[in-house]
Amino acid sequence: MNLAALLNTLTAYMVAYFHTTQLKIETLSTLFIDHVRNPDIHEGIDKKTIGLSRVRNLNTATKSQAKEGLSNSAYMTPQRTSDFADENIYKELETIFADGLDRLS
Repeated sequence: MNLAALLNTLTAYMVAYFHTTQLKIETLSTLFIDHVRNPDIHEGIDKKTIGLSRVRNLNTATKSQAKEGLSNSAYMTPQRTSDFADENIYKELETIFADGLDRLS
């Protein structure tokens, strides 16, 4: 697969992830606003009802864990996700582009 195809695939995944995340945020925002406006309609909802019991109780990833990208025993915060991307995506892309520029020169 060439670089253009890889970038197109990466872009498609990022767009799909963005739209999925945006939909989840909008849904949660609506639920939160509904709850604030009408707190009584949510009586009886507990951790199990909303599926919180299925969420593992993990620590957040350290910067080194994020850069390695190998741990499945820690949650990634937005900052740690950015650390992973800097180390494993952007740094690699810089190397690929620099190599391409060197070949063109």
